[in-house]
Amino acid sequence: MAQIIDLQRGQLLRLDATRGDRVQVLFGTVWLTEPRRLDDVFAASGEEVVLDHGGRVLLEAQGFARVIVSAPKPRPTFAALVAQLRQLTRHSLPAPTYSTLSRKRRAAPSFLDLRGRRARRRPALGAL
Repeated sequence: MAQIIDLQRGQLLRLDATRGDRVQVLFGTVWLTEPRRLDDVFAASGEEVVLDHGGRVLLEAQGFARVIVSAPKPRPTFAALVAQLRQLTRHSLPAPTYSTLSRKRRAAPSFLDLRGRRARRRPALGAL
């Protein structure tokens, strides 16, 4: 669930965030600090910060700012991915028909020697 939050200049916002939460700046500039993150982040309009560790995160507006704080997007399960793959292949591959199954195979390619010429067939051992 996403929350839209307006911040006034110098206003601090403390978030109890989880790993993967996203902070998107819609307007203005914010300063963001997160525990166990070596560098602080300055994010401007249109930028998004994905929280690496979570915990208590501090945001401070550098002027009027509007941010969206949202939870991480759920990752699809393996079963859901397999179901999507089956659905895609069911609609994109044509069903085999009698005409496609009964087509004659092309002749096997002839073998070439090292110079690119057709190699001569050697007689079978019983023919000598």
